[in-house]
Amino acid sequence: MLVKKEKNSNDCYNISLVSDEGKVLQMAFGGNLDLYWEVYDSKSDSILPRIDFLVTKENFYVWNLFDQLYNGVSNYWDNIRGSQLTDNHEFTECLRRGEERNPQRLFKDGVIEWHHDGHPYDEANVMRLSKDGDNYVVEMEFNNRNYVMDGNSVRFSNSGSRYQPYNNMFMAMFNELQSCPEDCHQIHMEEVFYEQDKPKGLRKTKK
Repeated sequence: MLVKKEKNSNDCYNISLVSDEGKVLQMAFGGNLDLYWEVYDSKSDSILPRIDFLVTKENFYVWNLFDQLYNGVSNYWDNIRGSQLTDNHEFTECLRRGEERNPQRLFKDGVIEWHHDGHPYDEANVMRLSKDGDNYVVEMEFNNRNYVMDGNSVRFSNSGSRYQPYNNMFMAMFNELQSCPEDCHQIHMEEVFYEQDKPKGLRKTKK
């Protein structure tokens, strides 16, 4: 997986993760101060209803950020229990139970499901982040045919998000990716193990 960075007008980088198959997951900070994720297949001209992007330990720096994001969301209530901001444990537990009853909650059955902020829930593009063994799968489902300008993107609003405060976790991840090296980085042992465990037909060959 390649990491590409392009300086934008907001004095930060748009981050593009490019798979060997040509699929691209781009993360960009918009002029409206919101974060956008977009997934597309650079080798296809077809209009697809959904696209999957696989994040493996091939690049452990990137994989680790997805791992932190997924675990941060899935373990949110456990992480804040006992913190200084939540001394009232009964109130915190009430909030947790209320979220679990919300059909539009962010974390459902082991999957992070984010509906594009700013549009009706059932009409919006959807990003799903789930685990598949040691890998993470980003699935984009494109629903908002009435919002052509959104294309293949999902919006993470930093003001008035339906998923607040989870939007802060996505912004924190994006900020960490700003420091991610592009086409070269220090090899992590997890990347070595990943290459060793891949089926021979899937291993990279040196040119």
